[in-house]
Amino acid sequence: MAATASSPSPSSRASPPARPAAAQAASLEPDPPRPRAGRTAAGRRKVRRSITRAAIDLFLAHGYDTTTVDDIAAAAGVGRRTFFRYFRSKEDSIFPNHDELLADIERTLAESDPAAEAPVDVVCRAVRLVLDSYLADPDVSLKRYRLTRTVTSLRDKEVASVDRYQRVFTRFLRGRLHAAGDPAADMRAPIIGAAVAAAHNHVLRQWLHSDGEVDAHRLADRAFAMVRQANPPYTTGASDTVGPGRQETVSPDRPAEEREHPSQKHPAAQSPSEPAGGETRADAAEPVVAVLHTSVPADELVRRINAALTDAAADTAGTAGTTSAPTDTGTG
Repeated sequence: MAATASSPSPSSRASPPARPAAAQAASLEPDPPRPRAGRTAAGRRKVRRSITRAAIDLFLAHGYDTTTVDDIAAAAGVGRRTFFRYFRSKEDSIFPNHDELLADIERTLAESDPAAEAPVDVVCRAVRLVLDSYLADPDVSLKRYRLTRTVTSLRDKEVASVDRYQRVFTRFLRGRLHAAGDPAADMRAPIIGAAVAAAHNHVLRQWLHSDGEVDAHRLADRAFAMVRQANPPYTTGASDTVGPGRQETVSPDRPAEEREHPSQKHPAAQSPSEPAGGETRADAAEPVVAVLHTSVPADELVRRINAALTDAAADTAGTAGTTSAPTDTGTG
């Protein structure tokens, strides 16, 4: 009779080796929470840009009108509530950093030193922040340009954002020009602000039209040099840095000795309270009306208006010095 093998008793079976107490305790602890992308400034920029990329791609592929906020949020991998934390509407979603840029520009203007940098130079340096933001992400910038050319509401949105920059420039210039005693500061400031914005927009359009092939920095050097040349009392002609190892030559045809220091006052001004000939600023700031052909280049337009303002201030000073009777300017 064959022997039968007996099965081992439960107590004789090999048991697995005991885990160290520290390892057992670690396994009971919950995994640390992963940091959310939107908790840091860099993370928020990343989320904002991912939403912008998704929006632009969807608008181009399926049309602006048919794309919804839910479509954009799903494509970006975020929820609807997250979308609205970053953007007020779908038309805002293709402009991810205008508010940040505006704050950077205001900070740049506020931190500038009047004794070291002339006002036009400061504004030309500040507006480069906008240009650089477009150049930093050419794929998004060029796609957005295609959209704004065909979608009216997006184009209007971009125009409104440019107007916000221009108002900031004008406010800064008005303060600096009044401090320099310019009797025409209230008129000259918005003209210069508009000229700086126009120069920037021209450079940006040329870059966009070329699909990013044009050297935008070099073109900006030339455009801002024209603005400076049209406003010699308020620019030193000093170069501002365009990039590593490169500097802008602002005014190659103006001898260094002809360039005025930023602290030098406007030729028609003596002091903030006495612009010319003992007049008050309100008396001296007469309106000037210019009629020019639409074909006149922007830099020539600014130059002629500045020349007219200077001549008007000089004429006012001469009139005040030859007669004691006040001149009725018709301004009330």
